[in-house]
Amino acid sequence: MTAEDVLDLFREREDAGEPLTAPEVADRLGCSRRTALKRLHALADSGEVVSKKVGGRSLVWWIPDTNSDKTAPAAPLRDLVGMLNEGEAERARERSREWREEFDREMAGTGEP
Repeated sequence: MTAEDVLDLFREREDAGEPLTAPEVADRLGCSRRTALKRLHALADSGEVVSKKVGGRSLVWWIPDTNSDKTAPAAPLRDLVGMLNEGEAERARERSREWREEFDREMAGTGEP
């Protein structure tokens, strides 16, 4: 399964605006949840998808609106959570990276719960 497969999944759905969870992506593409998460995080790092925390540790993912300004690195975050300046956006990106690394360690069984 490639990153393009994930993007195609989002693009080809009847309701393209409906977000998906990593387990939904994994089920629909016939891969492991870990593989789906890796692809989703890589796509998020490149700005092709965005995510939002919707519960304790749950995220939903979608392709951002193509009408937004994708040239600014923090634009998707500002649009998503209403951030007003680059300092806040950078702190949010760093915390997001920390959470992702912690989650990946827990999924691999090498981190503390």
